[in-house]
Amino acid sequence: MSKPELPLVLHLRGPSGDTYGSDVTGRCQAIMRRVCRREQKIHVHCFTGLSQVVNDWLSDFPNTFFGVTAAVRRFDEEQKSGLRAIPRNRLLLETDAPYFPVGNVPYSTPAYLGDTAAFVAVYLNIGPCDLMQLTLRNAMTLYGS
Repeated sequence: MSKPELPLVLHLRGPSGDTYGSDVTGRCQAIMRRVCRREQKIHVHCFTGLSQVVNDWLSDFPNTFFGVTAAVRRFDEEQKSGLRAIPRNRLLLETDAPYFPVGNVPYSTPAYLGDTAAFVAVYLNIGPCDLMQLTLRNAMTLYGS
């Protein structure tokens, strides 16, 4: 189905009430195990899941990266554990513009990536600038030549 060197971007959302997207994520992983090679580069966009989901993705597809947005402001403790389970070399920052506005603005833009970094950095006990440098390197690893 896919070429392992080309990133496959997944936006997985479950039905209303499935905060973690566990059901849809499990079904997606089952399909991908059948049609993708283990080396497949994967970007799990807008990750809001649990630590077990991180472990499952990395076990099946070690080239998986997880994008997180300003939605981390609303993460519960289990989601924060999921965020902390992401290896630093597999973490990406996203704004998902125009969604997840910061402050009193009606919509988000890529210009708010620094705000996303500040929110995420709090949970990872890292400086926002260090986090931005780290995730830039990760994005280059995933999407660079």
